[in-house]
Amino acid sequence: MTRKLLLLTLCAATLGAAAAPAASADQIIAADIIVKHNVVWDYQETGYPDACKTWNRGSGTQTLTIHSLKRERLRLERAFGKLLLTGMGSRGTFEGLVDRVGRWKVNLPPNTQPCSPCGPQSEYGPCDPDPKPPTPLQFTCGDKPLRGAQAMISYVKTKGIPSIADLQVGAVFRKDEVSFPKCPPDLPRGMSGPRLQAQWPEFEKIPAKDLARLPRLGVGDSVVVDIRRQRSYVNNAGTITKGDNCTHAPDLTAGYSECAITDYSVTFTRLR
Repeated sequence: MTRKLLLLTLCAATLGAAAAPAASADQIIAADIIVKHNVVWDYQETGYPDACKTWNRGSGTQTLTIHSLKRERLRLERAFGKLLLTGMGSRGTFEGLVDRVGRWKVNLPPNTQPCSPCGPQSEYGPCDPDPKPPTPLQFTCGDKPLRGAQAMISYVKTKGIPSIADLQVGAVFRKDEVSFPKCPPDLPRGMSGPRLQAQWPEFEKIPAKDLARLPRLGVGDSVVVDIRRQRSYVNNAGTITKGDNCTHAPDLTAGYSECAITDYSVTFTRLR
């Protein structure tokens, strides 16, 4: 009887352990995101910088900054044999700002020598006794808030169920918020000029080596992920060149050039 009771007791304990729910191993991760996207552009027409030729010359910058006001809360869990980072319904809130600087110069040859064969007996008439440069063009630039800006962590589109290795970071906002109708390169009606090629930052994949550290975080510990992306665009006298390194972009002789640098900084912190 003693042996039988012992076997029954062991069986009951085994069944009870199997029936009891397993303790949750999910981790709650907070994500703070900072985005900075800076575009530097230059434009010049054939003839620059010859003072005796007609040309336009422009340059400027546009800088977008977005940062977390309220951190996004995510859950690190295992499902379908994969490690996933999923939302908890507590989306983050963000603050954004766009700042633009634009300069534009128009050169008109003066009616003076050596630019013009003017003179008392010239068919071009007498020279201008007091040539003055054209009035500088006035534009409305500056900064304004990106009210609809949001940074986010999402999955790269893949076939099947994604894993933590497929995570990317990006930023979205409304197109009208980065429109400056009276500031280069967006020019007033009647004036033509270039258009920004990299007006928005691209989504970037988060390095797998940084994501691999998340499951090993202790409560209160953080992982900081920094990602930089460069994009260059040059339309040099009709020849277009694109690249991923601004320092290797060809020199501009006539046309439009642009360098865009995007910096993402994501801080993952384990809350529990």
